[in-house]
Amino acid sequence: MLPRWTLRFTLAVALAVIADCPLQAELPPPASGPVDFEKDILPILSKHCLGCHGDKEQESGLRVDRRSSLLRGGDSGEPAVEVEASDKSLLVRAISGREQEPAMPPEGERLSAREIGLICRWIDEGFQWPESHLAKDRNPRLDRWSFQPLEKTTPPRTRSRWARNPIDQFILARLQGQRLKPSAPATGPALLRRITLVTHGLPPSLEQLDQFQDLQDDENYHHLVDAMLASRHFGERWARHWLDLIRFGETHGFETNRERLHAWPYRDYVINAFNNDLPYDQFLQEQIAGDSIGADTAATGYLVAGPSDIVKSKDKNLTLMQRQDELADMVNVTGTSLLGLTLGCARCHSHKFDPILQRDYFAIQAVFAGVNHGDRDVPVGPEESRKLATVNARIGELRAELRQFISPARTRFQLVDDNPPAFVPV
Repeated sequence: MLPRWTLRFTLAVALAVIADCPLQAELPPPASGPVDFEKDILPILSKHCLGCHGDKEQESGLRVDRRSSLLRGGDSGEPAVEVEASDKSLLVRAISGREQEPAMPPEGERLSAREIGLICRWIDEGFQWPESHLAKDRNPRLDRWSFQPLEKTTPPRTRSRWARNPIDQFILARLQGQRLKPSAPATGPALLRRITLVTHGLPPSLEQLDQFQDLQDDENYHHLVDAMLASRHFGERWARHWLDLIRFGETHGFETNRERLHAWPYRDYVINAFNNDLPYDQFLQEQIAGDSIGADTAATGYLVAGPSDIVKSKDKNLTLMQRQDELADMVNVTGTSLLGLTLGCARCHSHKFDPILQRDYFAIQAVFAGVNHGDRDVPVGPEESRKLATVNARIGELRAELRQFISPARTRFQLVDDNPPAFVPV
């Protein structure tokens, strides 16, 4: 049995620790009335926080005099402030002694109930900062082009007859700024070749060479351009750029690289979108959520248009890894093609260049968690049904003709009635 003085000493120490321990401290009520950052908040931060979390030192990777740092959080990965939710904010939990980690500040005078109440009110009112402080906090990574709002720009004025449209005006202004002169206009076959290569990716045909000899005539020029744009080949040419961007392939990739028989609906959707001059915002929306807004369901094929590992394993961990790779592929292509951002780095850590947190990455991944690789029926309209019936009838005729040349006694192969036609060994 311990001596009585030992028990008294132990109890005294425990009571002292409990009295000083803020883990179960009650959160003071928010201050009443509006809060001014310069007058009310900055003095508190300067007095208690900036020595360890200021411009010279950032313990745990956190700087409290920067709005972006508090929203992003430090090394823990948890935001220090939840806007309009002071009771859920890590900063408030730490300074009030309600966090399991050591209370802040760890040394020196603790924040009073009034000071904590002012910070709570500041957060609950929207976490407002004066523009002078926000200017210092401006993240240079947000200056990249994909974050800038669209603006209407007036073409530079010019008296030159070389500029025939607003695009020419921009080009001419840039050339003149570099003290350069425009190249001589293309004429005859050279101009025709440029137009056909740009719009269709093909040199002009003999018929086009005969028909469009005088392209200096505006009427002939416009007639040629309209004809090229109206052709289905225009969409086939320019859809390739988008299909490359979203890593479209007609095989699965990996070691088996099997043919993907039902990749064509998405390919045709993109071709038709270019040929029908589909608005860009609608083009993107239909691909992200076409099945939810009543659009062409083939549009969502971009999500699974990339490589797919069809060789599954009995190893549960390997299967889970394959699934994560599939989701990562969807997130990556969505970021690069639709957002102009490289999201893939944030799979393992908060991005070092783009303002993307690891938390953001997995929030985006959750959006696609229900998407799986597979085949589904594509609705066929009346026109497609008629074409299909015509094609099937023609296939039947060709089969009948082909059977006349196949003799079981002279070949080891037989014709199989499937679609598409195929020969199999017998």
